[in-house]
Amino acid sequence: MGRSGEDVEVGDIRVACGDADWVAVEWGGGYGEGMKRNDLESELAEISALGQGQVEADALLNALKGGLKHRSNFVVAKAAEVVVKRGVSEKLSDELVKAYERFCKHAVKSDPGCKAKIAVVDALREGAVWVESLYLDAARRRQMEPVWGGRVDTAGGLRCAGVNGLMAVGYGDVMNELAMLLGDEEREVRVGAARLLGDWGDAVGEPLLRLRVLCGEEDGEVLSELFGSILAVNSASGLDFVGRYLIGGEGGKQGGNEGGDDEVRRCAALAIGQSRNGKGLEWLVRSFEKELDAGLRETILMAMAMLRNEDGYGYLCDLIKDADERTAELAVRAMGIYYYDEKVREMVITAAEGREELDEVLREVIA
Repeated sequence: MGRSGEDVEVGDIRVACGDADWVAVEWGGGYGEGMKRNDLESELAEISALGQGQVEADALLNALKGGLKHRSNFVVAKAAEVVVKRGVSEKLSDELVKAYERFCKHAVKSDPGCKAKIAVVDALREGAVWVESLYLDAARRRQMEPVWGGRVDTAGGLRCAGVNGLMAVGYGDVMNELAMLLGDEEREVRVGAARLLGDWGDAVGEPLLRLRVLCGEEDGEVLSELFGSILAVNSASGLDFVGRYLIGGEGGKQGGNEGGDDEVRRCAALAIGQSRNGKGLEWLVRSFEKELDAGLRETILMAMAMLRNEDGYGYLCDLIKDADERTAELAVRAMGIYYYDEKVREMVITAAEGREELDEVLREVIA
């Protein structure tokens, strides 16, 4: 095998020998037993290099096959990323499937965090490889890993990747799988499901998104994604639905926000702003003009700026020009998020002319 500290060649396998941290390595179609753990970085660098420059086709495929057979989930994940970058998912579909199946065995030890499995599923999806059973397995897989005081499921991202694959191949019951994700106990999964539906852009998913909101989603990150996706799939009725949550009080009762919960309203305001739906300004103005909470007023003005339309800018500039000092300052800060836009800068400076009390915030925000 060679002396400690020396590198040797064994057939197609390069073996790095060292004094510590020995791990088994599979490379070039075989296994070695003498690679130091700190050589992982060099292996990753070699795989990454395959995604750049000119590489002869057969050599590329052979090298990626070796990478996908590697025992390290980090190396396999990187190889799968290069497969996508090079557009060879279909040519390496068998190797990708085998890699997924291999990391499903003794998964907690072989693939903590599901890093390799997620990358493989993504590569298969990007190549439109029809492996319905694999996507279904990923969509329903749990991987409980030990943590301090108990165990935690680390397969949330894998479930989302699996459903994304099912969507890509037109799986007939994909809505049922999405419903399961929206009801998942893991926050990241609910966020991922909402995002998938929003990116899909089909109004057929709107009822699922609304139902998740109406069931009383309490996590702000999830709620923001739900609102954003509702607006993405149906800009008209979606705005009416989200707007009622923004208003709260009597209007919010129809949407489910009976108490006018501040976090819900904040999420609704920002979702409307991020949608850049010009008609959202009416809802934001209506909410702002009845709002007393300083924090929410600031959020609503920020959402107006995020719309990035002339009417929204005009309303904010009117506040800078005529409102009380505190409100004018909030409006300056809201428009200040686009300080790099010369047109917006000029609008703010012009609106603030003659208001010396705003000089300090102007210097801070747009100087």
